[in-house]
Amino acid sequence: MSLPKVGEKDVTRAIVEGFAKQFSEYVESDCIIVGAGPAGLMAGKELAEKGKKNLEIKF
Repeated sequence: MSLPKVGEKDVTRAIVEGFAKQFSEYVESDCIIVGAGPAGLMAGKELAEKGKKNLEIKF
């Protein structure tokens, strides 16, 4: 079985397109939480349980 020849450009494009697709789902969030430590994760959990759409960003 031979695999198709794929270049670095094709792999990079696929990674970026996949990330952009996932990220675009969160562009319209109810809140953005900066910090994904214990407090940020708990805040996100509490808000999600109340039906809010969150974007948590870890720095």
